[in-house]
Amino acid sequence: MNHWATVGAAVFLLAGLNVARQLPEVHSLGAVVFGDPGLGLAVDALLDDGRVPTRDFAYFYGLLGVAVDRAWYAALGRTAFADTLFLFACNGLLAWGMLRFGRAAALPPAARWVLVVGVPVAVMPLRYTSPTHALDAVILAHALAWQARGNLRGAFAAAVAGVFVKSALVSVYATGLLVLILIGPRPAPTNLRARLRELIPGAMLGSAVLALLVSWFGVEPVVKTLFPVAGAKTYAGEGFGFFGGVGRRFWLPESPSVLYYLFGPAGFWLLTSAVGLAGVPGLLRDRRDPRAVAVLTCVALHVAFVCLLFGNELSWLYYSFLPVLAAAGVVGRGAPRWVVVGLPVIGVCGWVGFAFHGAALWRDRVQTEATGRLFAPPADAAAWAEVRRLAATERVLVLTPSGAGRVVFPGVDSVRSSALLPVVAPAAEVDDLLARLKAADVVVIHDVTGPLFERWPPFVAELAAFAEVPGLRGETFRVLRRVRREAAGGGTP
Repeated sequence: MNHWATVGAAVFLLAGLNVARQLPEVHSLGAVVFGDPGLGLAVDALLDDGRVPTRDFAYFYGLLGVAVDRAWYAALGRTAFADTLFLFACNGLLAWGMLRFGRAAALPPAARWVLVVGVPVAVMPLRYTSPTHALDAVILAHALAWQARGNLRGAFAAAVAGVFVKSALVSVYATGLLVLILIGPRPAPTNLRARLRELIPGAMLGSAVLALLVSWFGVEPVVKTLFPVAGAKTYAGEGFGFFGGVGRRFWLPESPSVLYYLFGPAGFWLLTSAVGLAGVPGLLRDRRDPRAVAVLTCVALHVAFVCLLFGNELSWLYYSFLPVLAAAGVVGRGAPRWVVVGLPVIGVCGWVGFAFHGAALWRDRVQTEATGRLFAPPADAAAWAEVRRLAATERVLVLTPSGAGRVVFPGVDSVRSSALLPVVAPAAEVDDLLARLKAADVVVIHDVTGPLFERWPPFVAELAAFAEVPGLRGETFRVLRRVRREAAGGGTP
């Protein structure tokens, strides 16, 4: 067996173990019903209701991702299982993309093992916010692999498709590739006509995708998702950011310790980032080598993400493969021995932390018929069983800004939006959820997102009509029952 076959087997094995480790978190009641990860299911159900993204409900990502989700759910069913399976398929494709990049960059054996030890950090280390985020990572990784091989046509075409999936970091990449194709250094002289021909596949693919999406959703929704102004407003309103925003908690928690950096993802992520940056001068010297330029691109994209697109303390996971690819590329072009040895050591230490995290998840989660075989803490599973019993005779509303409660559990009601946030929430969406709250007899409110509604003026007064049900509480959510209802002329009945 050759060395790359061994490395490939190790990468896919670790990716599979990563899947098993985090399954109770990925395929969970909390993620699908109460959190952003229900986005794919929720949006697909809204399409069935005749609603159009950005026009009838807030939506921040690309519409090609919606189309891919639509096809996937049509084939496998609009279920939490199908949603989880999509994420894990993207896991495998991302691992494959990393291997393709490594081979195209001609990484020597020492650098190949950086890819291996980095898998738990690089390949969906935690639950992605949505299927769109997983697909975005896959497209970007494979585009970089084509670039490393010197195939700028393929890289640009993939990047163009990626813009229609999630117009964020891949838009930066597509712009950079455009410049690189037109005026970038080449190993051999290339005339302008040959360079322009490299843009043709991407232009044709982009035109076809654009025509498809416009015919389906209309011009305005497509334009809004290609230029996600609402998403930018959300970042500003939520105080996101790596250096001065809430994202700072990732690399500088309230109580930092050696154990946090050694056995958590932060230490390896920061070290690979530093190694990538340290290799920039050497990569610039070799800028006529497409392999060096591809590694340099990983560094540049990582810097762009950290400086411009980093959100909260969990945002590191969206493009966590970039610093790993960058560090492997730098090590592959020559690095001090302490880096060659130190990176794998820190990476393996991180495995220990991930292993303990996974063991705790499997120990502390259960699957029941009441949760639809979704994992949940025992207290949440018991409380949710009672919620579903109440829903048989009363109107139950899961009051969260996102999630797919009504999709997975048709007996309960939930928000008709991908993400209802005060900064960008359309008035129609707020009014719709408020009307559902006014009609509800029972409200389920999550401990994390509950405070959002308890201080959001349109909902404060109505929530005052509810009181917590004694003895009915999950580990992560509360159940409230209406204790009074305003009469038409005011007062209480």
